[in-house]
Amino acid sequence: MPFTETWTEELVAEWLIIQNYVVDVLLPIAVAKDIGGRFEADVVGVKVLNGRLNIFHIEVGQLIRSPDENINALKKKFSSDVQSTLIKYYASIFGFDEKTVEYSKLYIASYCSNPTIEKAKKDVGLEITMLDVFIKKKVIPALEQWKCNPESFNPKTKTDALLPPQSCWLLQLIDYLRKKGLMSV
Repeated sequence: MPFTETWTEELVAEWLIIQNYVVDVLLPIAVAKDIGGRFEADVVGVKVLNGRLNIFHIEVGQLIRSPDENINALKKKFSSDVQSTLIKYYASIFGFDEKTVEYSKLYIASYCSNPTIEKAKKDVGLEITMLDVFIKKKVIPALEQWKCNPESFNPKTKTDALLPPQSCWLLQLIDYLRKKGLMSV
């Protein structure tokens, strides 16, 4: 797995890992024809649930431009071509028919205006979650749930079962800060 470009992408990847997703980061999904370079999906989690392949595509960043400019950028990140590429790619890897694949999308923003959030939901059908809300309402509950049932991750020792996986260093940090009272939620 390649390294993420930002700590926020890493946090999203670790959050998916402790929920038993197979995770890819910075997955190349398209080549920009007019300007060169390539487009990458920030974080993609995949797992089989109830006989269906679930793809969870998450982009992370700041939406600092005008609502219209932000929406145009989001439409590119989650375009039907991008969705189709991800569905075809993972369906072939996991041996699923594309019709049995469920695709979900989410944008996690460290900054975003309320007009952009409202417009994204209306125009793109996209939920935007603010980073602080994501940490409070998604990451910490998932971490607590994982700590209550770590056996699902096949720990090597009983001590390993009390901590997030060693590769999940941001979750380790969040857990430490919370235990020491250095982080309130």
